[in-house]
Amino acid sequence: MANETLVKQLDEVCEAIAALIPKRKTYIERPQKWGEISFEIIERDIDNVFWLAQEITNLPTNILPDNIVQSTTSHLTNANAIFSEIEGFTISQGDPVSLRDQIAGRFMGEVQNAMSSIGIWLPVLALRAGEMENWAAKMKNTSAEATKILQDTNEYASEQKDEIKKIAEAARIAAGEAGAAEFTVQFDREAAIFEARSKRWLWPTAIFSALALVLSVALVFGFLGKIPENVWEAAYGLGGRVIAISVLFYAAVWSGRIVLANMHLASVNKHRAVSIQTLQAFHKTAEDAAAKDAVVLEAARAVYENVPSGYIGRQATEGGAGGRTLELIRNARSVRTSDAE
Repeated sequence: MANETLVKQLDEVCEAIAALIPKRKTYIERPQKWGEISFEIIERDIDNVFWLAQEITNLPTNILPDNIVQSTTSHLTNANAIFSEIEGFTISQGDPVSLRDQIAGRFMGEVQNAMSSIGIWLPVLALRAGEMENWAAKMKNTSAEATKILQDTNEYASEQKDEIKKIAEAARIAAGEAGAAEFTVQFDREAAIFEARSKRWLWPTAIFSALALVLSVALVFGFLGKIPENVWEAAYGLGGRVIAISVLFYAAVWSGRIVLANMHLASVNKHRAVSIQTLQAFHKTAEDAAAKDAVVLEAARAVYENVPSGYIGRQATEGGAGGRTLELIRNARSVRTSDAE
């Protein structure tokens, strides 16, 4: 058991240090008085000594050996004196940085020595004072509060889950409709461009065809009205007209192909615009997720595959999209049924 006088001295120095807690910030930095110089390097040590002083005043230190009480009192007294030195610190004294480092070093040493002296005895003192039970009760209360907060959070998240899902679904549908509308407008615009281009090339096709026909008729009637005198005269007259007719015929065919190609592209883009609108309608009416996916897949294939417009020959043939769609839906449903079982 420690001497009552020693215990009283320890309590007094701890109370003196605890009384300095409201001034904690002023012991760390004073921009107006110290400028950039501060005692942040001992901020943690200041907090430790304040905590230690508060704890000791609530613990039965009278059960400690005399040397432990005496050593702790000495170190805490020195630390309290250093607080007074920090109070009087000024940057006008010689080398303020070196002085600050000296004060900080001595303060850290006193705090560490005080903790070393009484630190190993703190669990025993806390157990004797019943603080262990209080700490355990506090931990249980904190754990119960955290559990309650977690449960409330889970309940709130469950309540908001359906609402969030609805909002996400609505946003997805709106985005899809906006995208589909934009693509539809683009396809319609391209279809109009191709139609106008085909009409422009229709005139050269008609002109070249008419010229070729007129020249052919003129060639026939010209030879019937005038019979050539020899082979060279016949070859000369026939050759030039055949070449002219061939050039006109090739030009008519070439411009005609351009007309057919543009009419084909116009038809394809109209088909794509209608297909996208149809895709939106089917996608909204389908309830099964696998059916929705199949509709999107097959509609995309129908939109971008080689569509036979009738203006030009189809280069590739593919199986019917409807059969593939039904097969995909059937396979997806069978997989989901097997997973459920």
